[in-house]
Amino acid sequence: MSVSNRIKGRYGIVERKKAELDQLTNDVLDAQYVFQQKGAIVQSLEIKSQEFTVFLSEAEAQKETALSNRTLLDDVVQSAKDLKSNVEIASSETVLANQKMHVVADDMKLVIDQLIVSAEIINKLEDLIVRKKAVNPLILDDLVKASTKASTDANKAVALALTALQSTYAAMAIGDESESTTSLELLQSEELVKRLTVSHTKVNQPKTGIAQYRGECLKDLIDKAYVDSEAKYKKALIANNETTRQLREAKANLDKAQINLTSLEKGLAAATAAALAA
Repeated sequence: MSVSNRIKGRYGIVERKKAELDQLTNDVLDAQYVFQQKGAIVQSLEIKSQEFTVFLSEAEAQKETALSNRTLLDDVVQSAKDLKSNVEIASSETVLANQKMHVVADDMKLVIDQLIVSAEIINKLEDLIVRKKAVNPLILDDLVKASTKASTDANKAVALALTALQSTYAAMAIGDESESTTSLELLQSEELVKRLTVSHTKVNQPKTGIAQYRGECLKDLIDKAYVDSEAKYKKALIANNETTRQLREAKANLDKAQINLTSLEKGLAAATAAALAA
């Protein structure tokens, strides 16, 4: 082989190796770019994951608070219903007792009227016996004493009956006041239960036709707050899980890019060392 051909052959080998080294270098540069991109994606997703973890924790805390509020309100509603039931019983018993008291008062008044009539008759009889005794000494003193005692006892009976009737009227006044009080308490307890459990809607005024609105009850507001917090928690959980999945996938891709880059770098280093040795 001529010197010229040997020079040309050697030159060709050098050029081919240089081309191979250039290609390997470009492959390493591309791999580094891909690795950097994958690393940036992982870093971004890590930040995003941390944020969504915070959002999920806050959403869970809000849901637990809303659930606690709903449980507490259920207890309050039950207490209000129990109060209403107890007031209803007390009101019914008060009305019944008051009615019986009025019946007793009417009966006592009738008895007193009869006592007064009887006392008047006895008093007249006593007066008659006393006058007869004055003109007829033969009338026994015991009869006069008996009539006097009967008259005194009759008058005492009327006085005692009047005192009892007065006490009955005083008890009736207290009963009437108790009935009014329990009636008011019943209305208030019913209104409390309504405010807690009954939502009001649009009401058209009959004269003006103007619509008036009354707001949602406390139970509906608390229930709605819980439903909203639960929906927010579910969204935060889905977003957090999806971000976690994306981060896991991105880290796997970064590991692959790292392996590929390391392999190419080793290949370039080996090729460079071989070229220098030649």
